[in-house]
Amino acid sequence: MSNWSSRYNIFMTRAIPTTVLAVIVASCCAVGCDRVVPLGWVGDTGTDTDTDTDTDADTDADTDTDTDTDTDTDTDFPCAWNVHTSASLSSVWGASANDVFMVGGDTLVETTVFHYHDGSWNALNPGIGAVGLRGVWGTGATDVFIVGELDLVLRYNGLDWTQTVIGIADFLNGVWGVSSDDVFAVGGLLSPMVAHYDGSGWTEMSGIPVTTTLPADVWGTSGSNVYVVGSGAILHYNGSGWSSEATTLAMLSSLEAIWGSSSTDIHAVGSMVMGADASMFHKDAGGWSEVSLGSDGANVTLTGIGGRSSSDIFAVGKEGSGGVVLHYNGSSWSKVTGPFDFPLNDVWVAQTGEVFAVGTEGVVYCE
Repeated sequence: MSNWSSRYNIFMTRAIPTTVLAVIVASCCAVGCDRVVPLGWVGDTGTDTDTDTDTDADTDADTDTDTDTDTDTDTDFPCAWNVHTSASLSSVWGASANDVFMVGGDTLVETTVFHYHDGSWNALNPGIGAVGLRGVWGTGATDVFIVGELDLVLRYNGLDWTQTVIGIADFLNGVWGVSSDDVFAVGGLLSPMVAHYDGSGWTEMSGIPVTTTLPADVWGTSGSNVYVVGSGAILHYNGSGWSSEATTLAMLSSLEAIWGSSSTDIHAVGSMVMGADASMFHKDAGGWSEVSLGSDGANVTLTGIGGRSSSDIFAVGKEGSGGVVLHYNGSSWSKVTGPFDFPLNDVWVAQTGEVFAVGTEGVVYCE
């Protein structure tokens, strides 16, 4: 499969096949329909052993020993998964668990922006035509950047919208920044592209290695430590120039998302170009290495990753016709059971532990 066909198929899978269904569901449910699926306690299993010994010092000298073993299931995320069905969504980011932004849609039917605030879902209208939105990031609830097809950049201040067309005549897939005047956007169908915003305008960056096509996501720890993933490569910007990392590892993977808890704890996820299994790479102080997911990665495509610490990370994607969620607890990855009835595209985790994952038919969230 070529890089072009891989990205095209992912785009068609995420956006177009579910558009008609999303419109019907959205019209029937107004802003959406929630259902709650309690999972009880999910995660690590611990055994509490209580031993009660009663000794009666009477003439019969009876000694009664009762041993009760209770197995309690503990968890890193003690919550119930909820489903909010709304529309086809591509990306999610939050300023906090009470201010979460989700974007999606496509150029044929609609532009979709949802804002989750204090338990309420609100559809926002950026005042543009039908454009598929692909990435969202912000410095806060009143400073949000959204990128999409046709090199569109939207900015929301909590009340009003501004829009910019960078002028590269291409698609933008991801956005991330350090501050409101140091923001990076990535994309490209014709050629790999990274654009930078310095507070006054957007400029296309030069020197992007040609080892990758179709950049999908961007993340970093500072303006001089930025990573971009795409088909076949992981790119790094050190503040003055770009280079390729993990070239041998990543060359056979189509990478879709990247996230880290620090400069020495970074995960990149995607799928194998040839085959049907997930691919995941991890960078620590020693460099990049491949992560084995075992059977949990079989027939899985990973498209999003996010967390709140090095021991609480979620990766989401597609398994068959439904979604898949993997969780890392600091020592191992495992599948999470939930109401993941549709493919998932992205995930964001609040520092307070709430998890929001968006996909082709709406949102699943754990509170």
